[in-house]
Amino acid sequence: MTRKAIRIVSLFLPVLLAVLMAACGGNADGSSGTARIRLLNLSTGYESLDLYTTGEDSDTDTQAFASVQRGSITSYATLKSDLYTLKFRRSGTTGNLQSLSASLVEDLQITYVACGALNRFAVMGIDDSSDPPDSGYATLQLFNISSVGSVDIYLTGANDALDDVSTTVSSLTSSSQNAATVTSGTYRLRVTVAGSKNDVRLNVPQLTLASQAVTAIILTDADGGVLINAVVLPRGGQPVTYENAGNAQVRLLNVSTGYELLDLYAEGGASGSATTPMFSSVALGNSTDYAPAKADTYALKLRRSGTSGNLLSTTATLSEDTWTTFIAYGTTNRFAVLAVSENTATPDPGYTSIQVLNATSSDALDVYLTGSDDSLSDVAASLSAVAAGAQSSWMQLDSGSYRLRITGNGSKTDLRLDVPAIQLQSAGVVSLVLTDTFGGVLVNAILLPQQGQPVRFDNNTVRLRGAVGLSSGSVATVSVAGTELVGRRPARSYFASAYSTLAPGDAAVSVELDDVVVAGGTVTLQAGRDYTLLVWDSGGTTKLSLIPDDNYVAVGQRAKVRLLNGMSGLGAPITLSMDYLPLAEFVETGAASGYTDLGPGSEYRLDLTQAQTLESLLAREAVTLQAQGVYTFFAAGGGGSAVAGTLRKDR
Repeated sequence: MTRKAIRIVSLFLPVLLAVLMAACGGNADGSSGTARIRLLNLSTGYESLDLYTTGEDSDTDTQAFASVQRGSITSYATLKSDLYTLKFRRSGTTGNLQSLSASLVEDLQITYVACGALNRFAVMGIDDSSDPPDSGYATLQLFNISSVGSVDIYLTGANDALDDVSTTVSSLTSSSQNAATVTSGTYRLRVTVAGSKNDVRLNVPQLTLASQAVTAIILTDADGGVLINAVVLPRGGQPVTYENAGNAQVRLLNVSTGYELLDLYAEGGASGSATTPMFSSVALGNSTDYAPAKADTYALKLRRSGTSGNLLSTTATLSEDTWTTFIAYGTTNRFAVLAVSENTATPDPGYTSIQVLNATSSDALDVYLTGSDDSLSDVAASLSAVAAGAQSSWMQLDSGSYRLRITGNGSKTDLRLDVPAIQLQSAGVVSLVLTDTFGGVLVNAILLPQQGQPVRFDNNTVRLRGAVGLSSGSVATVSVAGTELVGRRPARSYFASAYSTLAPGDAAVSVELDDVVVAGGTVTLQAGRDYTLLVWDSGGTTKLSLIPDDNYVAVGQRAKVRLLNGMSGLGAPITLSMDYLPLAEFVETGAASGYTDLGPGSEYRLDLTQAQTLESLLAREAVTLQAQGVYTFFAAGGGGSAVAGTLRKDR
């Protein structure tokens, strides 16, 4: 029995006796004609089988076949035309696994297929004497004896994407059969879970169907009970088994800003281990090389490097001769994984197939691929509203150089990334992966060629805003690297509502009070981050505090709040409470608290107190916090100035 390695998944169920009786037609009439039968053992529960026959007028069991091993097929045995009882037994035993009646009429040829797991034995019959199709065509007899359930069967060209073709046979349920007539030739055979074009359980790269051939394709369970094997049985010929016995190729790409080193464990199959990671210490922004994994279903467990607890556990079915990249993304407590199938057919020369994966944590994004000088106001988005954690459909573009810009969904001004040029190769297949930055709003991008090396496009901008809480003066102006963040605004309490975009690196700061320069300095800005630059004073000295902003939305439908202390006139630590529960305690002047998650609501009471004396400084009623809102409460004034509080929605 010839074997060819293939890879895919399935389970096993008993199968019913097929169209045999109808094909046989009528009862034997005692004529001197003969019929021929043979036995193919595909039973996973019974390694060796015997077949006995008993004629209509006989009381004696005659052994037709003995010790038929699993995976093997007998030669034909010739029997006198008659009505027979066929008895299938485990080799060497006298009890029947199954007994059935068969009318073997003159010139009939039948292959009996034994199938099923232990205690679920069944038999089906394949009529080997049916008429052939016309010249130039081939007939398929399709049998699903797997336990995967209902499947779709595709016979396509070698490079056809399933999204571009229709099924050859749809929804072939377990323990059922169907037939199809197709043009003779060479095909690629794929079997998927019914209704899915992504959940491929069997992939046979090449299957040749000769003109006027009648061929049975029997879908069986692969080891592990998830993938599917196939037995191809030409009429009267020898079976060829296509097994999911080869390897898949997998790799891990870490773009998670919350977990800078990751390990991946794959449990299940011959390649999996609960104690040895498939990949270890995969750093943020890096991809591993591909590693082989036997075709099977695995429990994939991702962990912070060096720990034993899982960040996430998910099931993945890996098929033979397939390539998959797993993308780990998300912030702390928002960890997730996207699987990228790298088995898409290549487009024609001059074109590139591209999809977008949004591996950011919260926002739907629009993608623009344009000419280098095109204004966004003059073009439509190439892809719109790609949700966080989702991937777009494939599209084809002319190969060449494009300017890539990413915006918030529905906006042409909320620019999150601007890459002057990316190159789309002719006949290329690429995934554009959008990833988080540490600030939570700007994004990075990775161009992931199918089965190729990723190319990073890191965001090379910074978002910065100003806040002023001085103890004296009327108006203040704050500039960073020549960009005015605060322009002649109240010196004792001002909190900018919008961010400015700057280049990363060391940047000079200038502070003017009542149009006189009173302070300067340098701040170091890291690419992809959001900052608030707070100007305050202590003991007559103007000071600068560069405060990182975490503008990731909270997990779930919650809000996120922090306290920023610009109360230079008070010069003491303060505490912020919501509904009488401390939210941020003992926050010093010039500093910000961490963020606290709260449920959304419109009736919060806000209290600001001097942390040491508990003196009430400010109270607000009916404060509203929106779901997934990110807020900063900026407190300023005190001493000789009125206490002021600004609740700013940062996102």
